Amino acid sequence: MENKRKDQPSSASTNYHHRRNVKPKPNPEPQDPEIRELQTLPLFPTGPLFQSSPSSNHSQDPELSSPPQPPPAPAFVDDLDIVITPPFPWATDRPAKVHTLQYLKQNKILTIKGDVQCGSCRKKFEMEFDLKKKATEHGKFLKDHRASMHSRCPKEWMNPNPIACKFCGQEKSVKPVIGSWKDHSINWLFLWLGEFIGFCTLEDLRYFCKYNKLHRTAAKDRFVFNAYTEIFKQLIRVD
Repeated sequence: MENKRKDQPSSASTNYHHRRNVKPKPNPEPQDPEIRELQTLPLFPTGPLFQSSPSSNHSQDPELSSPPQPPPAPAFVDDLDIVITPPFPWATDRPAKVHTLQYLKQNKILTIKGDVQCGSCRKKFEMEFDLKKKATEHGKFLKDHRASMHSRCPKEWMNPNPIACKFCGQEKSVKPVIGSWKDHSINWLFLWLGEFIGFCTLEDLRYFCKYNKLHRTAAKDRFVFNAYTEIFKQLIRVD
């Protein structure tokens, strides 16, 4: 009988590898270099917001354990995972969430619009912002000043100046139409681009923090800071 070489693979092994249905992984879609640059800004910590406390050192010996306790009362279930109808093309189906810059660019959503109203003549009109230009400006500002903010927004964000009315000409009389947090209709990306978030009430900001799992007990300048940084993270996140 003819001896087989030891280094020659067996037919069973060869057939096994031929039978495997291995598909090559698709190449990821090339990303816009300007969006990739924003994503590399060293702005935010990567660790979790809340750290769990270390476990206690009580003995787990069943003989030393306490007697059985009655079952706890049903806990209140928060509605953090609700799905809504997106109020704007740049908003997702989750409250207080916006699409990424990559998604908006791919879907040709490059201009963000919102309603404003004059406090003098009471007329409403629409404003718009260039998404790419404003996102780059805000990203650079956060990169240059975040360390000195100490998690509190600058006064320009906290107390934004109203603008002039294009109808009656009254200076500093036009403010954004905030919308209703109860109806999930606040135009967060428009407010972010126009630096209008400071016009929001504490209830508006607590709503934003609730659905983004941020602290809901803080001073308003910290709420506003959290809203600005969180929206920027949503824009540059990688899906």
